[in-house]
Amino acid sequence: MWKKMSLPGDVSMKPKPRSVTRLIVPSAMLYSFLLEIVGSPGSSQPLWRRGCKSPRDWLRSPNRVRCLRIAFDFLMGQPRWGYYALGMTSASLNAPLRHAAKLAEGEQIALDALHVRALRQREIKEKEAFTIVDREGHFFRASLKVMKKSGGEALVYERMASSTESPVEITLLCAVLARQRMLVVMQKATELGVARIIPVLSERSVARDGLEHEKAHAWPKQALRAARQCRRASLPEVHEAIELTSILEDDCITEADLCVYLDDRAQSRSALDNAAPRADRAGLRVVFAVGPEGGWTDAERAMLERRGALPLRLGGRVLRAETAVLAGLTLLQHAYGDM
Repeated sequence: MWKKMSLPGDVSMKPKPRSVTRLIVPSAMLYSFLLEIVGSPGSSQPLWRRGCKSPRDWLRSPNRVRCLRIAFDFLMGQPRWGYYALGMTSASLNAPLRHAAKLAEGEQIALDALHVRALRQREIKEKEAFTIVDREGHFFRASLKVMKKSGGEALVYERMASSTESPVEITLLCAVLARQRMLVVMQKATELGVARIIPVLSERSVARDGLEHEKAHAWPKQALRAARQCRRASLPEVHEAIELTSILEDDCITEADLCVYLDDRAQSRSALDNAAPRADRAGLRVVFAVGPEGGWTDAERAMLERRGALPLRLGGRVLRAETAVLAGLTLLQHAYGDM
């Protein structure tokens, strides 16, 4: 590995190692491809579930960039398993930050390694604020003072009037919209308290080969910024785009307590007619499906209804798809959540 080098006059030089660049890049590509095939910690959508049937399909996928970044960090000794900024989320890191003790304003608190990982996932730096929950369930704002790998310190400076988290767990299925409007959907849906956002590929939505133009790589970052802006203690999960037929087989759909889909042909707001009493709303799991411009096709409506989905109509006016997302989420939060 070492090659002795010398100069005239018996002046020796320290041998230099060979460059490792040519080893890192191929290894990173191989490692990222293996992550895509078998799935990685925090990723529930391996290669075959995302409709990529060959390496050529994978190379066209916008997810390849995020996987290469994960692989590069791993080979450089800084693995970022499931980090939100890379689009592969971990439920434990997305959950609200919690402290084992009772907190009070003006108190200096110690943070452990898990807190540090969650803060890094939220891209919180020293002197920046974040939301944390104490053992009694009270929400506080704290300023990060020191952050190291093993832990850190923060100053609690404000007790919040109420919880920032909705009592209902809403999963948003949104058909991929054109003209980069998914960026707006990610931002506003996060502010309205959804727990999970799953972009859906339907017959009338943007196709898979158009995801790169729609900046699919920026969707998780948009949700992250929105969560920080609205002071949420948690982060919503942002999944990879997936075909409607595939996601309807997922546990988040089959195990939901209520599934609602927007349908301009519906005769009434039947999905909201029998809202659960406020005392029974905690932990309620709701799926809300919004189609693309032009709505769901007849075949897609039939698939949703076979899964027990109820139709929801938003008046007699024709709304843009992104407007319908916001209006529908507001109604669901009012009926089942904290609005």
